[in-house]
Amino acid sequence: MNPLIVFSCIVGCLLPFSAQADEVHSDSFRIDGRLSGVPDGAAIRLKKIKGSLLVTVQTDTVRNGRFHLADTLTGGAQNFCLTTDIKKAPNSWLDVWVAPGKHVTISGQGVCHPMWHVESDVPEQAYEARKLAAMLPEEQQFLFLLGEENECMMELYRHQNADKGRAARLRQQIDSLSALVDPLEKVRMSKLIDFLGVMPVSEPWLRDYTLLVKDLDGEEATTAARIRALYTCLPDSIRHTDRGRTLKAYIELPPPLRVGDDYVDGDLYDTQGGLHHLSEFEGRYLLLDFWSQGCGPCLRAIPELQTLQEQYADSLTVVSLSEDPKDLWQEYVSANALGGVQWNELRPDGTGLRGRYGVTGIPHFVLISPAGKLLESWSGYGKGVLNGKLAPHLRP
Repeated sequence: MNPLIVFSCIVGCLLPFSAQADEVHSDSFRIDGRLSGVPDGAAIRLKKIKGSLLVTVQTDTVRNGRFHLADTLTGGAQNFCLTTDIKKAPNSWLDVWVAPGKHVTISGQGVCHPMWHVESDVPEQAYEARKLAAMLPEEQQFLFLLGEENECMMELYRHQNADKGRAARLRQQIDSLSALVDPLEKVRMSKLIDFLGVMPVSEPWLRDYTLLVKDLDGEEATTAARIRALYTCLPDSIRHTDRGRTLKAYIELPPPLRVGDDYVDGDLYDTQGGLHHLSEFEGRYLLLDFWSQGCGPCLRAIPELQTLQEQYADSLTVVSLSEDPKDLWQEYVSANALGGVQWNELRPDGTGLRGRYGVTGIPHFVLISPAGKLLESWSGYGKGVLNGKLAPHLRP
């Protein structure tokens, strides 16, 4: 089915509705949703970004096309990410801005939740609506293909060991979808940069710009230069804050290390707060594992990492470098009794080792020689890949 036709139908059916909402207290917010084409029982989750994690704060299930979310809130407007577990939904979220005392309504048809319509008088939500309009029609096509790709990946995970033939066909389908997604992603990126260039700096503007500068290393030179140029839009009142200085640090990061370069060290902390450095393992092979508990492939890699540490115990040390906030990281390590070297930079940005080793996606692995040279650097996890990378360099 043509993605444009599908999403034209979706957008055409996004009719705002007027709900007879109960009074919203001044220290809380309420979200009411009315959907069609969404199965009863589908989970609707409201999440907050905390470090590299999306932490669920409220959940409801769709009943007769309705859902309701509410919570207490103090201060100014805040951004939440609305996600679903609907089959073929894209692995993305809908930005929803709420504020104390405000009622928000969401309406939509079909499984593509990032295209649902959000109606409220929170000023930041108007920014999101203008951004979406500026990125059409590529955003529609991109999200449709992303949903198809996500479903194929879930199927592959379920069948990769049980049905080799089906797994091979799913990989081919994923490759075909990726070939369609990649050029759309470039157009979307260009449109977003154009949009930020004409919009006044605001809280959602800063949020979008921060996401762009965090992945500068993964962009083509021309695109990266355009992203850096947007820094001139920031007024001095923001440049001279910690937030502004962090953005500048991202922009000025030196090129990431390449194979053959000397390794880079940094301040790292264990779960008890003790300070450590990679130099403690000089003379041994080091396998750095950049990970997060919110990353499925990261968690699936843990058993193999433990096996490799035992297999190459005489010559290799696996250093797990979590990107999660301190409290959530400590809790996860303790609850799951994770052994080995569990460290964290405990910094709110990626301008440390993550930036120096060119980590733009996790899990990311870096193999360092006993002489301190970078031997391998790669992202992603598949069963057996780690051992395949290590075997040419180490012997059990």
